[in-house]
This record gives sequence, C-alpha cells and structure tokens, in this order.
Amino acid sequence: MTVPSGAPVAGRIRVLLVNQPTDGGGAFHVQTLARRLPDHGVETTVACPPGPWADDLAASGVAVVEVPMVREVAAGTDLAALRRLRAIAGAGEHDIVHTH
Repeated sequence: MTVPSGAPVAGRIRVLLVNQPTDGGGAFHVQTLARRLPDHGVETTVACPPGPWADDLAASGVAVVEVPMVREVAAGTDLAALRRLRAIAGAGEHDIVHTH
C-alpha cells in the first residue's frame, strides 16, 4: 500500500479520526472505530474536543489529541482548530485522516 505522496507505508496503517460532535451516532461510530481498529492492525488516534468523551476514550487506551472545536460557527475557534488539525495531519504521523 502507498500513501497519496507515494511513500510506502511500513508496518501498521496509522489513522487519525477527527470528530467534533461528542454525542450521538457519529460519536458512537468514532468511539467504536477507535476501540476496534487496533484489533485489525490499525494504529488509531482520535482528535476531538477536550471533555468527558475524550477522557473516556483515553481511559480505554485510545490515543487522544485534544483540539478545541465547537459545533456552531465561531471564526476564532474554527481557525485555531484548523491550524491545530493541519499541524497534526501535516506532521506525517498518520497515513489516513478520516473526518466526522
């Protein structure tokens, strides 16, 4: 398998799951993926807002990167979140970025 840049992937596939809503079906879906993908050889990290949902994921052994994000449009917060996510994704530590 190769990543879009053409660089070969060595070892496990590394996925960054980005999730803002920490409730409802989307959150449940991401939580399930984050906890079960490692059983299939996928190294998983979740980028999400800080809070109880992030704490619960981390307590269950999921790697969590806290990124302040909110549902409503908030220019300053949105720009800060975009910059943080861009830095995380741009660090080259993930083969796939999957957003929700």
